Amino acid sequence: MGNYRYLPSTFLADTHVHWDNSLLYLIGGIAAACIVLVIISLRLRKSWITARNALEFRENPYRQLIENSPDIVMRFDNKCRFTYASPNVNRVMDVPLESFIGKTHRELKIPEETCVYFEESIRSVLESGKALEQEFEFDGAKGKRYFNRRLIPEFNADDQVETVLSIARDITEEKGSREQYRMLFDQMLDGFALHEIICDTEGEPVDYRFLAMNPAFEALTGLVADDLVGRTVLEAMPGTEMEWIQNYGDVARTGTPLQFCNYSQELNKHFEVLVYRPAPGQFACVFQDVTDQVLATKELEKQKKRERLLNTILQTGLEERSLESKLKQILNVVLEIPWLHLTGEGCIFLLNADQSGVDVRVTHNIGDDFADCDEFSLQNCFCCHALLHRSVTFIENVTDDYQYCVKRPKFGYYSIPIHAGNTGLGSMVLYTKANFIREEMEEEFLSSIAQTLAGIIKKSMADTVLLTGATHFRSLFESSNDAIFIHNMDGDILRANERATGLLGYTLDEFSGRHLSSLHPDSERDRVKDAFHTCQKLGWVRFESTLRTKDGQDVYVEISSSIVDHENGIVQGIVRDITARRAAEVALQDNEKRYRSLMYASRAMALSLSLEGVIIRFDELACQITGYTKDEAKGKTLSQLMIMEESRERFDNELELAQTGEQRNNIECRIQIKGAFQRDIMFNLVPHIDSSGNQLGVFVAGRDITELHIANKKRKISEARVKQVIENAPVILFSYSEQGKVLYVSENLFSLTGIRSEELLAGKADWTEIIHPDDQEQLKELWQQSIEHGSGLECEYRIINRVIQQSRWMDTRITATKHAKGIIFTGVTVDISVRKQVENENAKLEETLRQAEKLQAIGQLAGGIAHDFNNMLGAISGASELMKVKNTVDPNGTIYLEMIMETIQRATNLNQQLMSFARKGPTCEEDLDLHILVRHVIEMLHHTVDKKITIERKFNARRPLFRGDQGQLQNCLLNLGVNARDAMPNGGTLTFETYLTTKTKECLTKSPDAQPGEYLCLRISDTGNGIKPEIIGHIFEPFFTTKREGKGTGLGLASVYGTVKRHKGIIDVESTVGKGTTFHLCFPYREKAEPEQWQPPEYVKISEGSGTILLAEDEEILRETMTETLELLGYAVLPETNGEDAIACYRENRDNIELVILDMIMPRLNGVEALRIVKEIDARQKVLIISGFSEKEKYEEAIELGVDGMLQKPVNISELSMKLTELMGDAGGEK
Repeated sequence: MGNYRYLPSTFLADTHVHWDNSLLYLIGGIAAACIVLVIISLRLRKSWITARNALEFRENPYRQLIENSPDIVMRFDNKCRFTYASPNVNRVMDVPLESFIGKTHRELKIPEETCVYFEESIRSVLESGKALEQEFEFDGAKGKRYFNRRLIPEFNADDQVETVLSIARDITEEKGSREQYRMLFDQMLDGFALHEIICDTEGEPVDYRFLAMNPAFEALTGLVADDLVGRTVLEAMPGTEMEWIQNYGDVARTGTPLQFCNYSQELNKHFEVLVYRPAPGQFACVFQDVTDQVLATKELEKQKKRERLLNTILQTGLEERSLESKLKQILNVVLEIPWLHLTGEGCIFLLNADQSGVDVRVTHNIGDDFADCDEFSLQNCFCCHALLHRSVTFIENVTDDYQYCVKRPKFGYYSIPIHAGNTGLGSMVLYTKANFIREEMEEEFLSSIAQTLAGIIKKSMADTVLLTGATHFRSLFESSNDAIFIHNMDGDILRANERATGLLGYTLDEFSGRHLSSLHPDSERDRVKDAFHTCQKLGWVRFESTLRTKDGQDVYVEISSSIVDHENGIVQGIVRDITARRAAEVALQDNEKRYRSLMYASRAMALSLSLEGVIIRFDELACQITGYTKDEAKGKTLSQLMIMEESRERFDNELELAQTGEQRNNIECRIQIKGAFQRDIMFNLVPHIDSSGNQLGVFVAGRDITELHIANKKRKISEARVKQVIENAPVILFSYSEQGKVLYVSENLFSLTGIRSEELLAGKADWTEIIHPDDQEQLKELWQQSIEHGSGLECEYRIINRVIQQSRWMDTRITATKHAKGIIFTGVTVDISVRKQVENENAKLEETLRQAEKLQAIGQLAGGIAHDFNNMLGAISGASELMKVKNTVDPNGTIYLEMIMETIQRATNLNQQLMSFARKGPTCEEDLDLHILVRHVIEMLHHTVDKKITIERKFNARRPLFRGDQGQLQNCLLNLGVNARDAMPNGGTLTFETYLTTKTKECLTKSPDAQPGEYLCLRISDTGNGIKPEIIGHIFEPFFTTKREGKGTGLGLASVYGTVKRHKGIIDVESTVGKGTTFHLCFPYREKAEPEQWQPPEYVKISEGSGTILLAEDEEILRETMTETLELLGYAVLPETNGEDAIACYRENRDNIELVILDMIMPRLNGVEALRIVKEIDARQKVLIISGFSEKEKYEEAIELGVDGMLQKPVNISELSMKLTELMGDAGGEK
């Protein structure tokens, strides 16, 4: 845009131009109408320019935002040439920024392959009209980098793609992170699968698609990623139940995670599954194989059931008095065990004393019709034959190879031998169902039942022996494989069998009279005493204990004692050596403890330490993590081997506690692995205790948590950043219950509302109290409806900060979530005051633009009328001068002719001044006299201000000279003068005072653009209402006004501020309410400047000339007047009415034409167009342009085309003569 001058709308609206009566006689009503239209045009032009400047002012922040963005922004035309490139493109390419514009990629010497790729992408967007996003690799100034680029088509008014906008971002680091994530994705042990939910038109999930799955998922499930990725589950697995699709859809839509355990029959595996939503419309499944855990849990439950059953059988054997009834009830219990898969049929056989036949038989659901088993059948009967093998026997394909002492089973059965030591007591037969999987554990359980039955049978047989006679008793007593003691209630031994002597090493005589307690170690005597009391109370007792042999060795035994003679207090104690069994149990317990310890430290390195802390076991995983071999580790302590000094003291302290039997967990230490690297390890220390309670050492489990530490640090940094963003952002986060109780609110509540968060949480403050009174009723109603219906809420409203009492606009959005305890409402409140302010400003700006558009058409019309007005003035002026030169007026009329010419000059000056203020003609900076400028402004204000306002001037500056644009500065002073007038509605004093001052660097802190030195200053003071302190800081802002709507645009003082700054000046304001306002305007002083002085034209000096002039003027009166004037000056004239005829005439007579005079505005061809053609025909041809009204651009274009001279209408004969002489040479003397 050019540097135009213009007048403020307030001045133009109120200025009343008083014309001289003589001028009114000449131009009448036409002149008045022209002036009104000119004023309207100026006002229109000023509003349009102001709006355009405001738009440019608002565009600058966005341009700065683009230039400061990390993204590289470029624009290409339809030839793939650069039309714009952001400054940061130099980070990628070592090419000056200005070298990009107008160049293609090839012209910038980019490799051919890259050029082809870029140009094909751009042409694709130009042809399709669709945006394109791509990633590519570029080898530039910083080496090889990766970029993500989005190409966006830009359309013209005809909806055709005209240019392509490119926005590129460096994603090198992000791509590296993605590759690391992919490596982690491929190496993670848990199965992971990502899916996309598919919904129908109503938003209900109906299917889902596989997007990705890691190798662990394939290994766990047996599925193959290549077969599934990209397909839907119903395509790949048509039998999938819709219930699962619905469940997964709920996760993808609501974000509520889902966790469950599932069993796959196809894979025969148990999985623990976690389902969560990584992004809207997606869900991810994390699978963990928990088959071993589930089976272990089931086995533990089954073992507990077995123990309960054995205890039930044992209690049954103790409660019943008849052996047969005991066995029958026990058989019923066994047949009802579900996991044995029995048909409910079975029997128990007991052999007679010499094992030649069956003595007792108990059956269930078999019937009483069965054969007796004799010696032959005992050897050949399958039911009894298991006794010979002393182990549980099972057959499922029943054949005729065996005899059966009961009815033949349909499918198969178990035969369970019952024996005491080496003595077979009988057998239990259980009929089974068909086609079931037999487990080894079940046979062990059946053996346990048989052992329990053996104990019950032995006790019953002992009772029988005592009742039936000493013969049977002595036989059993002497032949028993177990040691038997007969003693009284006091514990004195009465008799022992031979097996007892072999067990403990005492003779039979040494046993006699010996107290039982002497056979036990001191540590066992209290237990033995308690066992005697139990036997006396219940009549029997069974317990495990330790006996000490004659040579001091300890023997582990199981003791079964029962009272055989209540009357005499005789007790029989059966002692069985269980040393071997105990050793096996101890070994089993040790293995179990080691196994559990290692299980506890699963997925971690496992070590074993001695009580002294020396490494005695170092597993393979420990070798992998630390880099040390087993040989390097053994014989050293962990502190010696790898614990860093900073962690050594803590680890040693924890190890000392573990060595005392206390388990220590989660001990984080820094270790030195083999080489120069360090790792963070979390240790668990588990004491190694044997079956006797003695500590053998310490188990150590160590898990590498280095990556976890790194992740935690990043998480904490991220959380801190998020917290900082939340606390510093103009946003309030909150939640409350359906009862209205506030559950959470962010800390920045106070800065926005003046209410402290702790007050709101404690119920000491009410949120509604700060709501603007005009919004309270509506907002409370919306909140109440939200709570009643359990629904979300979105609303905009105003609040009043409780502390500073300032009104702010807020935008609140609330969502409702159902929980087990009720509905929880969570929401966010954002301060949108700035947005509201921008919206209001945009509305005002749009209204200003609409007004400007309406007035622009009138302005164009006024411009044309101004041209005609100048033409009429030119005709009047020319005619008057011809009358004077030709002396056609009598001497008495000469006075009136002078009055007419003087009035024409005044009208011409006024018209030119108005056009200059409105920037309708050429403008430039020049040396100015501030006093003259102020006088002209005061003269104009006299036509505008009320007579009650006195205007004073005080010129104190010695030489008030400076450089500036006269039109802009007059507009600036007039704006301040009109504002002063409006501030004094009841009258007052307006003072213009000049002075010189010196500004130092310290004085210019508020104006960093100004330079120290001498300044010429103007103080403009009024005695009006003054400006309030709270708004004085905003008066220079565009569109800020305190006037009521329709009385001010808010652009006056903004224009003043901009004019002063463009002149490198300083502006300051002081104001006191009720006393007035003073503006200080300071401009750089120019002591040696020489301002131009206006000299009135000398009408009497007319130079004659000769030659032929081509005159193009569309106004007939003006054309005739100028033709006669030129002929009077001695020139031959070729008059034409338009530019096209003038060109035709010039082509025909070019050799005779010495000068071409063109009007600027003509039909068919205007002055500039005709000038271009003339100069094309003959560049040496002299051309003079005369115009009554034109814009600066027209003058500049004419100068570029080589115009030789320009005159402004109306032109007096003296000016015309001088210009012709200048262009064509002096053709004669003065006339």
